[in-house]
Amino acid sequence: VLFRSKVDFCEVFKTAGCDYYYCGLATDGSYLEIDTNPLDLDDYSSSSAFDLIKAVNKELNFGESLTTKMLKTRALDGTLTDENENIKVSWTYHPDSGLEVTYELKK
Repeated sequence: VLFRSKVDFCEVFKTAGCDYYYCGLATDGSYLEIDTNPLDLDDYSSSSAFDLIKAVNKELNFGESLTTKMLKTRALDGTLTDENENIKVSWTYHPDSGLEVTYELKK
């Protein structure tokens, strides 16, 4: 996944098993996003999308603690962030729109 300390989100997308229903990939390769409720249905979040988040976190060398933080996020927490050497990740949660996660390359 890492090439000369740069992350290839296209490779992460494939390796983690992402699809274009729950996941989005920037055409310039600068970010990958996952939405657990792309249709914004009330009180719905896809367990398949959560599995994708776990897989991407693992591919990007984030520990299990990040997934735990994401799963414990409440609507009133707003947008939360974390990062490692190459990636900044931000996420937000609302019962009506699910968990939305964005992974972006650090500049």
